[in-house]
Amino acid sequence: MATHLQINEQEVAHAANAAAAARALLDRQVNFLEGFRTLISLGYEPNGYDYAQGFGFLFWFNSVSAHLPDQNMRARCTQEFLDKSDAEAMQLEELYGDRIDQACRELLDRLEKNV
Repeated sequence: MATHLQINEQEVAHAANAAAAARALLDRQVNFLEGFRTLISLGYEPNGYDYAQGFGFLFWFNSVSAHLPDQNMRARCTQEFLDKSDAEAMQLEELYGDRIDQACRELLDRLEKNV
């Protein structure tokens, strides 16, 4: 059975991971789509803190972009499909990149208080 201290340490570590993922995406240190998927996976991870708060737009964007292949799937795709997918990913970043950046900044403001 986890103690309160262990749960708090887990929450702090999770907040630090989510903050690092949001910062990497915001600074475009990672591929936009892959960075987004890393961040959104942290929003789904169960824990003692409500990380789903602030992820509403990100959850929506995840549903819009879920059909685009990730790095593991790309090796199984035709070049034609990859070209179309990459063009669509770039278009999505152009359309929603600013809103995702705003969501990242909001998450950082909230998460960094718990790190």
